[in-house]
Amino acid sequence: MIIKNGKVFQEDGSYKVADLYVENGRIVASADEVTDKTELNASGLKVLPGLVDIHSHGAVRHDFSDADVDGLRTILQYEKSHGITSYCPTSMTLPKEELLKIFQTAKDVEQDETCARIVGINMEGPFLDPAKKGAHVEGYIRKPNIGFFRACNEAAGGMIKLVTLAPNMEGSEKFIRELHNEVVISIGHTAADYGCAAEAMKEGVLHVTHLYNAMNPMGHREPGVIGAAADNQDCMV
Repeated sequence: MIIKNGKVFQEDGSYKVADLYVENGRIVASADEVTDKTELNASGLKVLPGLVDIHSHGAVRHDFSDADVDGLRTILQYEKSHGITSYCPTSMTLPKEELLKIFQTAKDVEQDETCARIVGINMEGPFLDPAKKGAHVEGYIRKPNIGFFRACNEAAGGMIKLVTLAPNMEGSEKFIRELHNEVVISIGHTAADYGCAAEAMKEGVLHVTHLYNAMNPMGHREPGVIGAAADNQDCMV
């Protein structure tokens, strides 16, 4: 396919009128590489790459934590209809037995071209700090537990790609050392101070869940997680 005359998104955030050449779902360098010469006129339209949503609990009256395969498919279709092609359904803090059922649905759901593609699961909780629990139920919060995580990831078919952790909670250091090469660990829902957060980042925790939200604000003498994230050039937020 050849997409002609669209305002194509550029790396610097601007748009440039250009033609795009697509072969087997991927952009290629020239028309010579395109088998299907069908032309799509995008004049006056903006052309962007598919969006990636790594943190969303649900949509259209469905929630990933409902553990409902049909509901999850509806979420995926909604996301795709709004330009999101890659999606990480996100769980809440719940009992282990419920989480195992929830993660199973990500394996079982049928996906086709109408759906955003599940590229991983975002496990937000239960390894949080009760002081910054936000919308999560405090009674279900647990200390970081390697066996708990691995059981969940097994139920998910290895699809958990991001897990939120409060690094100030007991057991977090062992969790980070053991798992930072298996899954992206993200600091979140925590009252951790700058030193605690910076040490976790030094050990390989290079992501922060919804920066500024569910953590202490940046203070002039207590920069906290926000300051630690700002100081670490490898940290994504």
